[in-house]
Amino acid sequence: MTTTTTTTKAPAPTFTFGRYAVRTFSAAPILEHGAATLYSCGMFGTSRIEVKQLVAFVGAYAQYSKAIQVVYVEKGKRRPQQAVMTYAPSLVIFDGYGHAEPGSPFVATGGGCFMTTRASYDPVYRDEHDTLIERVTCEGGVILADYRGYNAH
Repeated sequence: MTTTTTTTKAPAPTFTFGRYAVRTFSAAPILEHGAATLYSCGMFGTSRIEVKQLVAFVGAYAQYSKAIQVVYVEKGKRRPQQAVMTYAPSLVIFDGYGHAEPGSPFVATGGGCFMTTRASYDPVYRDEHDTLIERVTCEGGVILADYRGYNAH
């Protein structure tokens, strides 16, 4: 005689941005804010995104028990996007718009071609990111959240 058991998985929590519902890690956000600027250091240096609304959550993602999920709507757009920060996050969130623009990691080589100034994930990119964050802070930028050095495990 065989018995079967069925388990129903609870639906994932969602957060609503206007008419869009986005799946989230948890039902309780750790940060909700309007106009903000996100800085993150990636494969080729620092990127900057100005957002008109953002919500941050902490929850389990893959092998990370405390991954950071940021759901945001870019300035001038309507559809929300999201980013998940796991290993060695570098995300820093500033209040408001108009903060310093990071330099481009690409240089023109002629004929419409470009190349990077350094190899991908060069440690110098992280140093430049930290210097840019310090500059924005010195220029009066207010940090809402700083996830540099955050341990997602």
